[in-house]
Amino acid sequence: MRSILHAAFTLGLAQYCFDRDLEHPGFIVLDSPLITYREPEPGAGAGPTDEEFASVSDAFYRYLDFQFDGQCIVVENTDPPPNLSEEAKLIHFTKRLDHGRYGFFPFPV
Repeated sequence: MRSILHAAFTLGLAQYCFDRDLEHPGFIVLDSPLITYREPEPGAGAGPTDEEFASVSDAFYRYLDFQFDGQCIVVENTDPPPNLSEEAKLIHFTKRLDHGRYGFFPFPV
């Protein structure tokens, strides 16, 4: 939960600065904000309205995609949901030359 709370605070602080024209670099970097979170077991919710709400991961990426005004770099070990807008730029680091991007830094030739 700590990583999710840290991400929420960091995003909220940045958005607060953007909304009030306060100084901010304009981007944030989040390292693995969702990897440690485990969704509740099916059927453990409060009732039939559970299906109205997306998973924490879906809600996180939806907020970044449609509501956050800055740039956010998310380094995560899981794939984001497939329903992001075309404006979201996803880079898959694979350490393979034939698929995705080899690594964060350019591969030496």
